[in-house]
Amino acid sequence: MTHFGGSFLEFNNDATIQLATKNDQKLVLEDQYQTIKGFKNLWVERDYDFLVRGDYYTKVGNFNRTYIEAWRDIIANIANYKQLFEIKRCVYDEKNKTGNEFLKRVSPHQVKSGTHAKGPVCSSDTREKIWSFDYAYTQYTDVNLLIHQYYLLQPQGQFQVS
Repeated sequence: MTHFGGSFLEFNNDATIQLATKNDQKLVLEDQYQTIKGFKNLWVERDYDFLVRGDYYTKVGNFNRTYIEAWRDIIANIANYKQLFEIKRCVYDEKNKTGNEFLKRVSPHQVKSGTHAKGPVCSSDTREKIWSFDYAYTQYTDVNLLIHQYYLLQPQGQFQVS
């Protein structure tokens, strides 16, 4: 079947061939299913927009559950070793376990080595010791009240920051 503009549709024993010299548009009001028992090739010469308003699933490979579980066991072991910290600053224990086997906070092979260094700010000899362990809480001062009182003492609309 041909059109005077150059488009055509051909049916033969080996293929169905279609040529659209301008736009090729199709509207399906309900569901559409496509089954391809051989290869599929898509060639786009310019931009390709693929818009999905709902969920989009891509399934590739063998769907045999035993193969998937064997792959997961191999990859999980590799992930446990790749997750190890170079600086051994934590250990795998009960508090690092989660109910989700795919969300591991720390590798089961993680061990701690050494002690944590003191923080440079808090452990400095020149730092003023403002707080002590025997400090007792005596009163509460409302910061907004202090700002309001300061504002009332200033000439109208003029803040002076010292």
